[in-house]
Order: sequence, then C-alpha cells, then structure tokens
Amino acid sequence: MIAWLVGCGSVPQPAAEPEPPPAVVIESSPPVIADAAAVQLAEAAPKEPRVRRNGDGVVTLFDDDPERGDDLAPVTMVLFVDLECPHCLTALPEVTAAFDAIGDARLVHKHFPRKSHPLAYDAARGGVIVHREVGTDALEFYFHDFVALQPVRAEHIRPSALRVGVAPEAFDAGWDSSAAKVDRDVALARELAIAGVPALFINCRPFDELLKEAAIITALEAELTAARQSIADGTRRDQIYARRCSQVAERGGTP
Repeated sequence: MIAWLVGCGSVPQPAAEPEPPPAVVIESSPPVIADAAAVQLAEAAPKEPRVRRNGDGVVTLFDDDPERGDDLAPVTMVLFVDLECPHCLTALPEVTAAFDAIGDARLVHKHFPRKSHPLAYDAARGGVIVHREVGTDALEFYFHDFVALQPVRAEHIRPSALRVGVAPEAFDAGWDSSAAKVDRDVALARELAIAGVPALFINCRPFDELLKEAAIITALEAELTAARQSIADGTRRDQIYARRCSQVAERGGTP
C-alpha cells in the first residue's frame, strides 16, 4: 500500500472509481485504397503504440508516453498527475528540478484524472494532444500553465494547448483520439493500486515521501548507485529497468 502524505484522492477512498465505458469496436472489411496518395495517408494513420515489455511487476511504459531523458538511463521516474489537483501542480516543478539535477535519468509523464475533479479528464486529453503535436517540453509548459489557472475551468483547456504551440485545427482534429491514451494511463494506475495523486515511481518503487526536490534527489541518488552496480555486475543498460522493477515486485516494493 502506498502511503500518501498529501495529495488528491488520498486514502481512504469512499468508493471504487467506475470503469470507463468500453470502446465500441465495429468490424468491417479493409478499405479499398484507390491510389498512392491514399496509401500514404493510410500508412501515416496513428497505430496502437507498442508496449515496452519490461518483465513482470513493472510500471508499464508505452512508445507514446511523454518522456525526457535517455531511454537507456539507469533510473526511470514515472509521474502520474491530475491537472485539476493543486498538489500535482505544485509537485511538478519539484520533480522536474530533481530530474534536471540528477542528470542520468529518464522522466515519464502519465495521467490519472480523479473522479472528484470533473475537468481533469478533458485537461488530460488536451495534454495528450499537446505532446502529440509539439512534444514533451511543450506538455510541461501546458502543465505549468494550469498552476496559474487554478481553479481549472473548461474554457482553459483549449487556449492553454494553443499557447504552447498547438495549431487550432490540430487540437480540434486530435480531440476524439486523445481519450485512448488517457484511458490506458488510468487503467495502469488502477492496476498499480494508486490511491492518490501525485504519484511518483522510481524504477517502479513508489516514492512515499512528500514530493520535494531534496528528498527526490536523495532517492534518485540511492537508486542510481544501485542501478549502476547492477550494470557493473553485467546487466545491460537496455535491461536495467526490467531488472530493477522485477526486484521491486519480488521484494514487496524495496529493490
């Protein structure tokens, strides 16, 4: 059980969140492609992201996750946020500052909008579009924009995305497809039994202290030392995340 000292949706929760409505899948024959231009359009269409299979007991990563840093970094930070949660928004600069200070790490952003925040789901969908169109740096600016906009209002979401560089037509065109990414993050958060946000994992180990830069750096340095030792013992860098996460699962949260 993760000990949430402060955050949104902290334990105990009054009731389980309802599952998102199932997607409607309509089976049909493949379309007939008439010319080369249509072929190019079909090939450019978004595809279901490939899951990075990192072994049992991991915080699963996907190819369309917003991330900063090197894929082969020995330490991976995964941060779940709700953009209507004020604790998430104040924690973001602490987490990013710790990431910048440590250097040899990767930071991955995921969404976990809470049912108590009616606008958080749509704000997360806006974030998906921002990342898709203009990248992770712009997404972090989008996140920070909400700090100044508290309390969040529905009319904030689209202008915030446009302020960080999303074209109006791209925002509108991407809206319908943005929900799938948020739903996948929410499903993962539930699998991990996350009870509140912000929720930070360091190589799959839940960070149970207040999200303050100094404390995060201390945890990152300890994990970096352990991960580098594992590499020195023969673990390949492209396997270190799987290795450390498996150890977390085996030892009940302590690698």
